[in-house]
Amino acid sequence: MSNYLVTTEPHDETIYVKMLGEFDAKTLSESTASLVEELNRTSYRKILLDHSEATPLLSVLEQHERPEVAEKIGVQRECLVAIVYRKDHETYEFIETVARNKGFSVKIFTSTEEAVSWLRDRK
Repeated sequence: MSNYLVTTEPHDETIYVKMLGEFDAKTLSESTASLVEELNRTSYRKILLDHSEATPLLSVLEQHERPEVAEKIGVQRECLVAIVYRKDHETYEFIETVARNKGFSVKIFTSTEEAVSWLRDRK
């Protein structure tokens, strides 16, 4: 079972999504919809997805479709997305590649500090 929390940080104009436990495509879409609500409310364009304590249960097809699904839900390509993950999940490397090929600015990290720094250094 998965839980997620969506918060905003006004000082760095970033939306944070913390995912915990196992999650499937449906739960990921639900968290993305909550994220989009915050994007619309704040007009922030920096996103940190913290999946360091989560386990994705996504098929290869669901991984491949993820950028298109996120865009349909309302994530704009102008957003900068940093994903923090546990190194033992190769899922994120594939998602990063697919997302970049679809025109999204996505980068994966195993360190929250590096992810925050990457977002901070971009406008």
